[in-house]
Amino acid sequence: MTVYRMKKLLVQRYNNYFFINPSDIIFITRHKRKTVIHTTLGVYETNESLEKLEQRLNSESFFRCHKGYIVNVEMVKGFEPLGSKTYVIKLAKTIETALVTLERAKEFFSKYCCLFSLALLAVFPWLLLLVLTNLLYVQDQGLCGQKNCPLEQITWPLHAARNMLW
Repeated sequence: MTVYRMKKLLVQRYNNYFFINPSDIIFITRHKRKTVIHTTLGVYETNESLEKLEQRLNSESFFRCHKGYIVNVEMVKGFEPLGSKTYVIKLAKTIETALVTLERAKEFFSKYCCLFSLALLAVFPWLLLLVLTNLLYVQDQGLCGQKNCPLEQITWPLHAARNMLW
């Protein structure tokens, strides 16, 4: 897979222009009629719409999880349920969170989940327990959405063990 890398994102606020490194972006949201870009280096406001920013960002690295949020896929730490059709996305390098609808969560997992989780395990083996726990939740909620998901091969023993204990 070839990943396109945008060098810098040019953002205008009134007569000021800012260059933002896309890998520094944690998430983008709307607040009080402004678009707010949360980065590892600070917060930037612009009058540019989320739609226009979404078109300029790499779709392999950024995901429109909700009508009011775009997240950097590399900054997503996990999902927690908030009601029956909404989830909260936990993000790296911030205490802020983003919202995602059930349908968009399914799309996220079908696009990024399997490749993402297996790559994480290879790089961070100490995250194994946390990842497997989240995978059980993902499968229980039917979020992966892929037929014959390779994660089932990893998690089926955990499902069996959990079912014996409960």
